[in-house]
Amino acid sequence: MGKQDITNLNLPVVIALKDGNGEEIYRGEHLIGEQQTSLELITDQQVATAAIDPDYILPSAFLKDNVKTIRSER
Repeated sequence: MGKQDITNLNLPVVIALKDGNGEEIYRGEHLIGEQQTSLELITDQQVATAAIDPDYILPSAFLKDNVKTIRSER
């Protein structure tokens, strides 16, 4: 019901990666300082989903946008 504004966060946000079985293979905090931020995370397992703020700590009107399916580059 309130007004939404886009702003730079400048705070640590949790990023989580899961495999195809839903097992978490990575969780870490990363400083997100811009509206668009690129991260390169290298794992030794195939990643199926990536989530930003997987515990939904930050307020968001679009919670479904927090988790994205990762397509394999095979």
